[in-house]
Amino acid sequence: MAEIQNALAGAEYDANLELMKSEYLTGGALDADSFMNMQAELAEQTAAAGEEYRKSFVMAASNAGIMLRDGTVDQTEYDRMMDEFQTNYLEQIGEIQAKVADFQNQVIREQYADEIGGIDLNGKIREQMGLSLYNIGATGNSALNWDADLIYKGMDIGLERSDKAALSELWEEMQPQFAQQQETVRQFREAGKAVPESIRQGMLDSAAIGALVGDQEAIYAMMGEEARNNPEYQAMLEDLQEQGTYIPEQIAAGIRENKLVVQNAVMEACNVGLTQGLDAVGLGVKLPGIKTAGYAASPGADMPGHADGGIFTVPHIARFAEDGPEAAIPLDGSQNAIDLWVKTGELLGMDGLSGGAEPLAASVEEAAYAGSGDVVIQVDNSRTIQFNGGAPSKDEIEDILDDENEKFARLMETYLKNNRRVSFS
Repeated sequence: MAEIQNALAGAEYDANLELMKSEYLTGGALDADSFMNMQAELAEQTAAAGEEYRKSFVMAASNAGIMLRDGTVDQTEYDRMMDEFQTNYLEQIGEIQAKVADFQNQVIREQYADEIGGIDLNGKIREQMGLSLYNIGATGNSALNWDADLIYKGMDIGLERSDKAALSELWEEMQPQFAQQQETVRQFREAGKAVPESIRQGMLDSAAIGALVGDQEAIYAMMGEEARNNPEYQAMLEDLQEQGTYIPEQIAAGIRENKLVVQNAVMEACNVGLTQGLDAVGLGVKLPGIKTAGYAASPGADMPGHADGGIFTVPHIARFAEDGPEAAIPLDGSQNAIDLWVKTGELLGMDGLSGGAEPLAASVEEAAYAGSGDVVIQVDNSRTIQFNGGAPSKDEIEDILDDENEKFARLMETYLKNNRRVSFS
């Protein structure tokens, strides 16, 4: 029933939108009053469709609650169902907003085709993004170089004063809708979900009108999209973040979203591999919230593997141990890396690490630094001290022993240091 309600609500909304297009997309003059009337009609139609989607969500959620109470589903399945319902509801609302934005954009661009039709807005945003990042790196002044007024001036849109004033009035009417779109995108991100492309594009359609008249939120939204799509800008922004440099939230969100998508892909791949591995050994365990539909019978069959080994410097998703045991050793020079290196050598049967004819770690100090964690070094520091003349006092003996111990410690430190450098150079 809920699915039928959703379908009817969507079909009715689309029909009303088509009717409005025949009224407003006719090439007639568009002023603030007529645009305000259009906005009021859009708001009314959007609210009606949104209410139907809300009712559908409530109905689906209520049914899920009944199923939980009567034991038809357990808590895990109930949580999965509710997450799906909430995601669907958010997508439906976002789709409505995207359709409204597309309609508004069409109307405005038709009316102002001569004035804005030849403006490469994305190119100007891209150029200003690069300049801002370069200048921040050169001067360290992030506040000045993220200033939206300066960025807009650098974009050199070239609108006549009267055209900019007219478009500014239209944008003022669009801003509440743009704010709702930004909120929808934010909810997707907070839920840890990728923003559907149609919803993202709808938000950018709205932002384009705002950017034409210099709105800060709109400019930052478009810059955030540029950051999301440009690996070079992503790297520069991440460096600035690590340095604690200020970055506008809308721009920073673009690179966070990319990281989230990668993390989710990794988790999904791991979950699928784990589930299929359990199935392969006959355990038949179904893990809550893990979906395996659509994947090859062999875990990650289309995913690259590292059975032949190699050295990698770029983050990526791949299979591991797909053709037998493998070793993963970080190349950071840490003691942990050295321990893993030694253990790997032992597993490979290398002489000197597992006891061969020609040991690689031939000396005591090399064994100490091999990092097995089980090596015990015993050093005999017994010495004979001879005194000529009368018997020394207790204080004299203690002073001599302290001096000898200090000498021995310095010698051992130098010896171990020198031999360690030779062993691991």
